[in-house]
Amino acid sequence: MKITKRQLKRIIKEEKKLLEYERHVDKDGNIYDDEGNVDRRGSSFGSRYGGETYTGTSAPWDRKKRPTSIAPNSVMGKQKTAVEGHLAVKHNNFLQSILDQMNAGRRISDKQKAVMKKILVKHDPTTADLFEGIKITKRQLRRIIREESKGSTKKYDDDSALHGDQDELPDALQKGIIDKVVTDREEETNESFRIIKRRLRRIIEGN
Repeated sequence: MKITKRQLKRIIKEEKKLLEYERHVDKDGNIYDDEGNVDRRGSSFGSRYGGETYTGTSAPWDRKKRPTSIAPNSVMGKQKTAVEGHLAVKHNNFLQSILDQMNAGRRISDKQKAVMKKILVKHDPTTADLFEGIKITKRQLRRIIREESKGSTKKYDDDSALHGDQDELPDALQKGIIDKVVTDREEETNESFRIIKRRLRRIIEGN
């Protein structure tokens, strides 16, 4: 299965949401996050969640039940249809457990997909495409991540201090590399001057 640039951007955005956070809720229902932002929810919210610091990937008030409906035209929907088609012809305990897992809205692991593929292709070889992995080059991935990263422009791309694929990095990282190279060059120049001074001093003292 091929993945579009838009789909990969959505995946990246979803993964960013999984980053761990730290939030404190006071008795008045104010939520303070680790970036200094404040979200005011009111006294009733404070009476329920106040006085605690919450860490992890999601807070109790953010958690939602996973959807149990699967869009028929989605990849998972097509996989589900393939599983149901096989079960209609021949019962299989593993596939039945996978179908129950899908109906519960739970994600199918890569290992489970590999087993599903082996079973289903025997019944219908055309289902093999439903279990192909994502194909994308490293250069394409770097470009997409760069576009999704905040502060990525062409400001430093042509600087001589950058080498190889470093022109693909966000501005902040590029500036850090450039500053380091400039500092190293200055130190090398200063060291060269010190060596020249010492040599001149020896020559003068020798005379």
